[in-house]
Order: sequence, then structure tokens, then C-alpha cells
Amino acid sequence: MKLNKREKIILAITCLAAVSAGISVLLPQRATPPRTSGTAGEKAERVAAEAAESLARYRLTAFERALMEKARQAWPVMPFLPAEPPAPTTQPTVGQDPLETDGAEFRFTGYLALGDRQLAVVNGREYAVGETIMGSTYKVYRISPTRAVLTDHTGRTLAIPLLDPGTALTETRP
Repeated sequence: MKLNKREKIILAITCLAAVSAGISVLLPQRATPPRTSGTAGEKAERVAAEAAESLARYRLTAFERALMEKARQAWPVMPFLPAEPPAPTTQPTVGQDPLETDGAEFRFTGYLALGDRQLAVVNGREYAVGETIMGSTYKVYRISPTRAVLTDHTGRTLAIPLLDPGTALTETRP
């Protein structure tokens, strides 16, 4: 059986890989002591400092600087969704003025505007105007930096204030 040039090259590379693997398995490995320099928190701070150092070389926009500053601050609540969503604590009343409700079953925790697109973080998920809030019959009707207005199919309306006004970030792009 005659091998063409391509087959010979593939066979040679395979043989080299097999020999290299055999050598690495048979030769004793040098034991390297495990790194024990600091706790996990110290390591995370060191990584964050290195990242901040490398980012200092770039020109960040005002929005990116504000975002980095927000990331450095302590988070008042856990940003991740719980395994089970919390059960609603109250139901809205028919005909209730939307400006007088606190929307107890909904938590408006973040606002983001990128150009003309606005997002509201409600119960830990991002929603745009017109999207239905997961696990409810309410849709996002209006979004502003200070509150989100929700409405359902019966016309009931809830106005939910932003829990932490410092979480609202906007960026204007042409």
C-alpha cells in the first residue's frame, strides 16, 4: 500500500503525538507546591486591582466609568435570581391609583437606557416596554429612571418606584 504525501504527514504527526504522550506519562513529574498566598478574598481583590490597572490604559466613556464604579461598590442585595421566585405578597386593587401603590409583588431594582432603548429590571429580570413580567399577567407599560408602570389585561395599573435610585445608568449614543 502506497501512501500519498498528505497521508504521510498525518501519520508522522500522529506518531510524534503518541511518542510525546508516552514520554510525558513515563517520566516522573516535578511536584510543585500548591499556592497558598492569601485567602480567596485577597485573590479576588488582587485580580480586581490588576484588571483596574489594565483598564486604566484605555479611555473609558462616562457611562463605562460609572458602570465600573457601580461594580466596585458593595451590592445591597444579591444580584442573582433565587432558585424559587418569591410568592406575591399582595394583589392590586381594581381602580387603584397607580401613583399610590408600592407594587409589593414586584421589585423594580434597576433602570438602563442605551440610546432610545430603555430596560427595567423587575424581580431580577430585564424587561422592555410591552414585555410580560414572568409569572404574572402584567406587562411593562412605561419605564422611567425613577419608576416602572405595569398594566394588565383588565386595565389595572401599578407604578413601582425604583428601590435604589443609584442603580439607574444611562448612556447617550448617537
